[in-house]
Amino acid sequence: MNKKLSTIFLIAAGIIISSPVFAAVSIPTIAGIPRDATAAEFIVYFFNLAIAVGGLIAVVIIISAGVEYITAQGEPGKIESAKKKIQNTLLGVAVLLASYIVLNIINPSLTTIKINDLSKEPQQNQTTETIKQSGVYLYKAQGDPLIFQDTKASLVQDNFNGQAQSVKFINAADYKYAAILFTNGDLRGNCSYAFEDINDLGVAVGNQNSPAIGKNSVNSVQVFKIKTGSPTVKLYNNINCAKRSDEYGKIDERTSVCTVSMKDGFTNIKESCPDFIGNVLSIGAGSDTGVLLKAANKDAPGKCQFFTSGNSTCINTIKYSYVYNPDPSSPIKPLSYVLFPLYIEQ
Repeated sequence: MNKKLSTIFLIAAGIIISSPVFAAVSIPTIAGIPRDATAAEFIVYFFNLAIAVGGLIAVVIIISAGVEYITAQGEPGKIESAKKKIQNTLLGVAVLLASYIVLNIINPSLTTIKINDLSKEPQQNQTTETIKQSGVYLYKAQGDPLIFQDTKASLVQDNFNGQAQSVKFINAADYKYAAILFTNGDLRGNCSYAFEDINDLGVAVGNQNSPAIGKNSVNSVQVFKIKTGSPTVKLYNNINCAKRSDEYGKIDERTSVCTVSMKDGFTNIKESCPDFIGNVLSIGAGSDTGVLLKAANKDAPGKCQFFTSGNSTCINTIKYSYVYNPDPSSPIKPLSYVLFPLYIEQ
């Protein structure tokens, strides 16, 4: 009878000793390793899994050995075997618990599982950061966004070059953020623009991100603030926002200057100014108007550049810009435009 009581006590002790393992560690879902899990996360994951499985095995062995001890019917060999199994198992559980306790004392994060269950389909652009700060939010396929309020001539230092998947905006009460996305650094190359959320840069959303810049294509971003309004500018085929006269000194308003208003999306210059002759060499615009020029038609990719007049009323840098090259062997000229009503801080 005393032997049975001793056995029951050992079994109960084993279960009690093993139970903290299950209380401290929830068995993780094996399919719960995210695609971007780090090596450290893998180690933590399998360490916790090993402790949980080890505790379960220990309970099973102790119960089995207890049953063997009870049914030994006085046979010394079976009794000794059962005792050794229980002793060895309790020793193993003690080692597991000791390793868990030591690591938890050193750094609790070493024993904390932070891996999500992948039984659900992973969602793009998930971040643990609560979005509060106003600005432009550029997202990779995984991880936290890059948040900024000013122009980024390069995304290399932020480890975001050629990795953007989507863009979102958190705006202030009196203005909105707008972004021109460029395929090259230094605000050059093909471009698209947006001031509303674009969840997939491979897809146009109305007139924004049209034509689509594409995923993993953005290498620099022009950022500015816009307000409500419908700006109007004048396109000139001469520098200094001056009307060009013909060889007889006469000026034809229809061919030398063209007034254009804000429209949705890129607009072909020829559509707005069918009588305009020559190339756009300067633009009459107030300081509260931004002009995006593209050396391609509205539905085609092409070189882009963003212009503002600053404190002047004339954008006089078109002739020497990235989107204009008079060389007849490889001519480049602005063919389409977008106007933006700029928010100017007082």
